[in-house]
Amino acid sequence: MKKDYIPHSFNATITWMINFLAYLIPNLQKFGISEDKLTVVRTQIDLCKAAHEKAEHPNAGKADRLDRREKVNNAIKAIRAFVNEHLRYNSAVESDDKVLLGLHVPDTIHTPVGAPETWPVATVRDAGPRRVRIDYHDSVLVSRAKPYGVHGAEIRHALLDSAPKTIDDIVHSDYSTRSPHILSFDENVRGKTIYLCLRWENNRGEKGPWGEIVKTTVP
Repeated sequence: MKKDYIPHSFNATITWMINFLAYLIPNLQKFGISEDKLTVVRTQIDLCKAAHEKAEHPNAGKADRLDRREKVNNAIKAIRAFVNEHLRYNSAVESDDKVLLGLHVPDTIHTPVGAPETWPVATVRDAGPRRVRIDYHDSVLVSRAKPYGVHGAEIRHALLDSAPKTIDDIVHSDYSTRSPHILSFDENVRGKTIYLCLRWENNRGEKGPWGEIVKTTVP
C-alpha cells in the first residue's frame, strides 16, 4: 500500500476517515483484530473531526486552523501505524477489503518482460524525392500497436547492387519508436536499390528475431 492512500485536503481526509471506520469496525472480528486495538485511532479521529468542525466555523481564527492541522496530522499518524501493524500484512484482509477501506491494493511483483519473440512486418513506399517511408507492425498482433514491453524497432538498411546473403551485409542501422519511419538519401543514390530488415527491441535493450528482408528503389 502506498503512503498516499489518505487524501490531502481537510474535507476529503475527514470523509476518508469516516468511511475507513465505517468499514473497519464491523469487520474487526473477520480481520482478527480486537476492539481495544482501535481505541487510539478512534480517539484521534474524533478529536480530528471536532477540530475540523471548529475550524470551519465562520468565527474560526488562526489558532483553530492550526489546531485542526495538528489534530489531522495526529490522526493520520495513528491510522498509518494501525494500518502497518494490523492490516498491511494481515492475510485475512483481502484485496477487496483494502479497496473498501480506502487503501491501495499492494502492487504485484511483475516478472520482467523477456526478449521479443515476434518481429516487425515492414512495407516500404515513396515519401517524396530521395525519401523512403517504412511502415511496420507486429507479425502477430492484429492491431498496429507494438507488443507489450517493446520500446521500438531497429531498422537495418543498405544500398546494395545484389541481394544480401546475411543480415550482416545490411550494415547501416536506425532506431525507430513509432511507425512510420522515414529514411532520407542524397541525390546521387536516386534509383539505387535499398534493402531493409527490422527487429523489435524491448525496454531493457533485448532484441527479437529479424523480420523478412524487403527492398525498394530510392525515389
